[in-house]
Amino acid sequence: MGERRYKGIPQGQSRTVNFRKILIGLGVSAATVVLLALVAGFATTLTKPGQRVIFQVVPRVGYMRAPSQKGYERGNEDFGEWVPLTVNSLGLRGGEIPEHKLTGEKRILCIGDSFVFGGGLGDNDTFPAHAQQLCAAPPETIRWMNAGGNGHDGRESAGFLELYYPKLRPDITIFGWNWNDLISITGESSQKFENNLHNPLADGLAGFFHVEPLTIRRFSIMKWLDYYRNPYKWEEYSQDKFNKYRNDVIAGATGANSEAAWQVSMRVLNRMSELCKQNGGKYFVLAMPELTWKESETFVGMPRLAAVLEKLNIPFVDAQPAYYEAVKAGRHMVQRLDPTHPSAEGQRVIAQTTLDALWAQGILQKRN
Repeated sequence: MGERRYKGIPQGQSRTVNFRKILIGLGVSAATVVLLALVAGFATTLTKPGQRVIFQVVPRVGYMRAPSQKGYERGNEDFGEWVPLTVNSLGLRGGEIPEHKLTGEKRILCIGDSFVFGGGLGDNDTFPAHAQQLCAAPPETIRWMNAGGNGHDGRESAGFLELYYPKLRPDITIFGWNWNDLISITGESSQKFENNLHNPLADGLAGFFHVEPLTIRRFSIMKWLDYYRNPYKWEEYSQDKFNKYRNDVIAGATGANSEAAWQVSMRVLNRMSELCKQNGGKYFVLAMPELTWKESETFVGMPRLAAVLEKLNIPFVDAQPAYYEAVKAGRHMVQRLDPTHPSAEGQRVIAQTTLDALWAQGILQKRN
């Protein structure tokens, strides 16, 4: 039973196949594979690549970090440093937010790109986190919320506001305007990054188990494999690349082909402002400093932006002067390996500039 003897082989020899042993062997092999996968999965949870925060694409918003995560990303302050990140259940950076506002609570929502998110920096070094500390008020009284997302220009920020305003109900919405918005706002959405999220192995496993690819990508071993499949390599900014970026930003603000971008920007700025008004909230624009601009305290595109905002009756502040003065004073203001993003010190300057403007313009009451 369970054995079969084959004929037609050389005389004096026989071959017996024991199917029971084969099945047992296959079972042992499968169990070994599963055990090794579990061990590898546990081992990767102890590594930074296995604890990376992952992204997803949200309709109308674009490229965002998936909700409900606590992990790491590569930082820029020091070579090779990993910085801690917390993403709450709404996809915002930081801890959980009560579903219902507390009595007397004022909510300040910060939207925009990686300057707002605090790209390359830890949770406590973003400008909303600094503002929470500097305004000397606990979250139960004034709650700063960080909804920044990589590459988000005005269109994607407006999409986020339309989608999330009913859930967050901010009293004040601050849009962090970045000058490279004028380069991207008439082109492709940040959803073009969706292709970067596809891992053939993760997609295949998701299809096999009939689950969403995001579910598979959340496993530490998949994060680890994906990282080493396409590791993030620090790229030294050559002077040529630095100058090209600077020239592109200047051309986006003042070049011959900039008019279309300004028109789109005006529409989305007005759309965000009107949405806030309709819901009884206030809208404020924070013009981020252009870190490649060292000629004066005012970036070359600021007069045009100021005219647009004044026409739309939108209050604003220009963070360039304070940043410029801090750089002249010798304070380290940009990340060491990335001359286009603020350092932790730079984020603190932006936070103080924002608070001073909100207080001076009567948008936020200063605590005694």
